[in-house]
Amino acid sequence: MQCFIFYQDYFLFYLSLANKKTHRLWLNPFMLCFVLIIIAGVAVHLHTVTTFEVPDLWRQNIVANCGRLLKSNQEEFFKDYTLDPESANFEKFYLGAGMLGVYVGAIIDQRVFKTHLYTEWNDTSIWKSAARYILMTILNVPLLVPLLLIDKKRAPYWVTIFGRQMMTPFMSMFFIFGLQRWISIKLGLANTEHKAITHYELLKYMNDGDMREIDIQKEEAKAIG
Repeated sequence: MQCFIFYQDYFLFYLSLANKKTHRLWLNPFMLCFVLIIIAGVAVHLHTVTTFEVPDLWRQNIVANCGRLLKSNQEEFFKDYTLDPESANFEKFYLGAGMLGVYVGAIIDQRVFKTHLYTEWNDTSIWKSAARYILMTILNVPLLVPLLLIDKKRAPYWVTIFGRQMMTPFMSMFFIFGLQRWISIKLGLANTEHKAITHYELLKYMNDGDMREIDIQKEEAKAIG
């Protein structure tokens, strides 16, 4: 819902990445909120693991539903961190690293390649679109290798967190938002006929030509472009 409420704020911020000073890319309200959420999540986790005890009822349910996996050594079975609901939840928490991958990718897309100005880059024929989709999927697959190489049942806990749960979504999202458009253009798999001249034109394009709301913040848009 917040994407609808803050859509224009998000988009103005997105367009500002190309012209922001380098330090402002990291010192801004959006990054501050992201970092605070990460810190709060880690703090809650560290506090919980020192005070949390797996409920007996939960253990009983595990035994009842997964008894065939227990074999003869229940103690070793319950030492597996994957059976700790708090640790399992914390692993999913770090999937948010994908958001950071989107952000860094957008910075590269705008400041290095400047391909964000090709507003209709993906408006291509069905055959060219299919070729682009297949190629990007193939190129993205190697970034998912940590999911195969790091066995979360055997690897150290923090190796799983950083190597599997953080780097995989980060690199995948970075590729999609930072490299995909540039590679497509270089290989002739994108539409490069239309290129926006200013960020204000980008705003108009993304808002389907309706500038009534955006004109209210015209000065902000001009400052960006």
